[in-house]
Amino acid sequence: MTITEENPSNTSYHQPSKYFPIPTHIGKIVQDRVVLENHNQAEPEFSGQRTALNLHFPMTGNQTPTAVEEKEYLPRRTERILFVDDDEMLASLGEQLLTASGYQVVAMTDSIEALKLFSTNSERFDLIITDQTMPELTGKDMIQELKKIRADIPTILCTGFSNKIDEELAKQLGIDAFMMKPIDLPNLLQTIRRVLEKKKIFNKQTS
Repeated sequence: MTITEENPSNTSYHQPSKYFPIPTHIGKIVQDRVVLENHNQAEPEFSGQRTALNLHFPMTGNQTPTAVEEKEYLPRRTERILFVDDDEMLASLGEQLLTASGYQVVAMTDSIEALKLFSTNSERFDLIITDQTMPELTGKDMIQELKKIRADIPTILCTGFSNKIDEELAKQLGIDAFMMKPIDLPNLLQTIRRVLEKKKIFNKQTS
C-alpha cells in the first residue's frame, strides 16, 4: 500500500527512530500504528514536493490477515469523538485509528460544517479533537463557538505551529488539552483518556 503527501517548501522532517526520516504528519501516525505494531516494512520515496510511503504487508501461504493485537495503551472504549482536520488524509487516518481503538468517530474536514453538525445535537459527542490551522474558522475559534453551545464539552487542540495559540492561552480559553504535532498514537490515546476521565470526575462531584 502506498500513501502520498504533498511536501510544503518549509516541511520539517522528523526521524522518530532508526528506521527512516519522513515528514511529520504521515510518518508519525503511520509508523506508530501500522509499521511498528505489525512488524512491516516501510520505504519512503522523496520526489520534489511529494513523499510516498510504501508499506509492505507480508503474507504466508494461504493465511489471511489477523486483527492487530491490542496494546496496553489502546484501551477499548465507546465514547463518541468529533475529529476535525482540513487535511483529508489526516482526518481519515484519525478516524481509522481512533475507531480501531474502540471509539465512535465522526471525521470532518470543514470546521464550519463541524460546528453546524455539533449545533444540531450537542449531546451526540463526548469529545472534540481539532486541528488549529484551518481555513475560515480556526480550531481555537471553533472551540470557542462550540462552548457557547455546550460549555462542558471536552476539547483537544492540535497544532504544528501557530503564533496565535499556545498551551497557556489554550488553558485560559478552557481548552482541556493542547498537543503539538507530530502527535504519536500512544500520547494521543493517553490524553484522550485523561480528558474524558477528568470530565467524569467533574460530573460525579457536581451531581
